[in-house]
Amino acid sequence: MAATSGNLHKSSVRIRSSTLENSPVIQEIKEATRVYLQKYPAKNGGVQFEDGLEDNYIGFWRIPIDVWNAIPKAQRQRTTEKRSEGALRKFERWHPDHRYGKLAVKPNLELSKADAMTRTDAWAGVFEHRNMFMPQPEYIYVIVEFCWNQDEVNHLYEIQDNEKARKTSQDHLDGAQKTKSMSLESPLLKRNLFKSAVEGAHQRVYGTAGKDEIGYVDRIVGEWAGELEFLDVLNPKQNALHVPNLIGVLISIRRYQGNHQINKFLKDYFNNRGFKQGGFMDGIQALNEAIQGEKKTEGVTKKRKKAKVTKENMVGKTISCIEKYMAGKLLNEQVRVLGSPRLLKTYKEIRDNCPPLPRLHKK
Repeated sequence: MAATSGNLHKSSVRIRSSTLENSPVIQEIKEATRVYLQKYPAKNGGVQFEDGLEDNYIGFWRIPIDVWNAIPKAQRQRTTEKRSEGALRKFERWHPDHRYGKLAVKPNLELSKADAMTRTDAWAGVFEHRNMFMPQPEYIYVIVEFCWNQDEVNHLYEIQDNEKARKTSQDHLDGAQKTKSMSLESPLLKRNLFKSAVEGAHQRVYGTAGKDEIGYVDRIVGEWAGELEFLDVLNPKQNALHVPNLIGVLISIRRYQGNHQINKFLKDYFNNRGFKQGGFMDGIQALNEAIQGEKKTEGVTKKRKKAKVTKENMVGKTISCIEKYMAGKLLNEQVRVLGSPRLLKTYKEIRDNCPPLPRLHKK
């Protein structure tokens, strides 16, 4: 009787687990980690460098390639299939540096790759269907670093990724979605404006505290996941909103959660169903004209553009247009921008009274 895919997966996991458990070099790494923990049993209890960072170096090992292949990947690995073609061009000619990588180990002795994952997949033949492959070495030489938690593992991966590939906003989107079990499919939210918009919305409402901490992007993406999924199911087109407008929309979705009119506003806006007559218009048409007005400034000088349309003005205009619509009010030809005091009051009201929107597709 043929094995099911589930049984094959379980068998593969058992084989990988057995490979690691029976590997002398893995046992050496784990023993070295135990020694490290005996010496430094608490975070920030280790040797500190001048810049305040801890010495988390465990050691340097030569690991057989079958053992390396069995070690799990970092949780936040960028989308390998999407990025592999460009990355593998660098490896078309064999170089000894290709045999070096980095490994993370946590207090529970759990190991994960923090580097060389695209190469590993190529060695294993994952990309043969795209005629991308490279010869597999017998060993890989690995620096092992200690990480206190998964956030530090993710950070170690990002450091390697930034040095080698300069992580893009789309990679942040991929990594954060993977960490938070999200799957955003609309053309708008697949764009690279995702990270900037979420950061912009979060920092306006809640401030900038923690923005330099490890795992900050993952955390705020999780806190705005409900709003992102609410917007995603409407399937907005790629150029439906610019970053400042998306910031205002995310804030407004949180502000008006539970009110079906916010859903109607967004549906009608994305389908260009605004109303205008006799010099007056609804919030949908007002937002559309505000965005069109912003596009018209793209050809003017930087100084004039800054005076005409600033990012903060567009955030304020977006919030104002939605606010008027939700109140059933029309606007005249000139969309008034909410002044800074009014915006700050609005942000405070949201902060005090509006919790994050529940997830639509929580897994």
